[in-house]
Amino acid sequence: MAQRTIYKVDNLYPYEAINISTNQPAPFNDCPPISIRKMAINKNWYIERKTYASGSSKAGQVFWQFVKDTSKVQHLVGIVAAATTGYQATVPPKPAKSKVTKTVSKVVKKKVQVLTDRDFSSEVGKSKSIKELLVPEHLPSNVPDASSTDEDVVKFIKESYKYKPNFMKISETKWRLLVRASLRGENAILVGDKGEGKTIVAMALANSLGRPLFKVNFGNMQDAQTVLIGKTHFDTTKGTVFSKSYFVEAITTPNAIILCDELSRSSDDAMNIMFPVLDSNQRYLRLNDEVNSPIVEVAEGVSFIATANIGHEYTGTRTLDAALKDRFSTKIEVDHLDIKTRSKLLKEAFPSLTTDLTDRISKIATTINEKVYAQDGNTNISIPLSTRMCLSVAKLINDGFTPMEAIESTIYPEYSEEGGNQSERTYVKQIVQGVDIEKIERLYESQKYETKEVEETINEDIDEWVD
Repeated sequence: MAQRTIYKVDNLYPYEAINISTNQPAPFNDCPPISIRKMAINKNWYIERKTYASGSSKAGQVFWQFVKDTSKVQHLVGIVAAATTGYQATVPPKPAKSKVTKTVSKVVKKKVQVLTDRDFSSEVGKSKSIKELLVPEHLPSNVPDASSTDEDVVKFIKESYKYKPNFMKISETKWRLLVRASLRGENAILVGDKGEGKTIVAMALANSLGRPLFKVNFGNMQDAQTVLIGKTHFDTTKGTVFSKSYFVEAITTPNAIILCDELSRSSDDAMNIMFPVLDSNQRYLRLNDEVNSPIVEVAEGVSFIATANIGHEYTGTRTLDAALKDRFSTKIEVDHLDIKTRSKLLKEAFPSLTTDLTDRISKIATTINEKVYAQDGNTNISIPLSTRMCLSVAKLINDGFTPMEAIESTIYPEYSEEGGNQSERTYVKQIVQGVDIEKIERLYESQKYETKEVEETINEDIDEWVD
């Protein structure tokens, strides 16, 4: 086998030549010159050995190798080389690097959808009770009393709408009529469907005028004599004692506003007792039916605000006696709210709900009510959907229920399933679907999540090359 000499670069001096056939040191005179070897050590060069094919005038293949130990030489056995040789000192190529994998931690920023937590402690977005919402932003300092002139009263009535609580949705004319009735000590009756704010009108009125409010529910009055007048009992030390009722205390309180709630559900006994009380020419309460029985006079400035649900859909109601109804000089019909006004009311009560969501809840009520009062004879629904019911839906959503869960537990039970596919409930469900309840669900989900930029620490494996 032909001989080839390879030079080993290490800390030994001088270089030694290795015969690749025998793996033995080559003759010293076969080494590169000493100057080249020193330079190779100083500059970490390789020694390149050129070989030529025998009998050829052109250079053959160039062989060179950096050998760290003699064991590496064995891998080169078999390379054919001719006897003619030449040397060249050259900068060696960079040796192969070893790859080392390292784990590096770094912080990256990214946008994510996160579930929001409503801050119930903040004023913005905090839900309020109806009682809180019925407090006006601006309280008047010049409410007329018995000593005020007619000019003062008229001026105050004209300006009174600015003292109305924002939550109380009522026209300016109707509000001013109520204010006038209270200031003049007259009686007013509010007529309309259930759940449209008749009761809270009296509360808002009392708050705006700074007057005491007494509420008497005629709808569940079992014993009119006891509730409206009081009762007599025997005391062993005092004898026969009369205990006056809450109603007696109310009518003897000057400038009081007395809410006669659900007057249309009162009994005959209650109406008979109320006749002289509501009569502007009498204004007294007789304690019993005897001719000379004592009476309690209604205090100065007391006004009575009555509410009545009148219609075939209201069980337990009756037609108000014409003589009793005539004792209310001011008669106000409470209307259904339009979509935008009702939506605004829902938003004021529950600020955390989106306007799109309150708009759609309001639209369900408006569409149902339009069907109830349709004039074309094609009415399939008999019961209107009240604003109070819309507030119930919004309240459940505010407490974490989905819109569909809220609707199914509040609106649907109001309507009968009798009739199958032709039932009132079926028509109501179609209305709900018509306002795209799925979009309501998406709106509900979208208001629970928000996009935030967050920092996240991640681990990343990288390859590093080392000598």
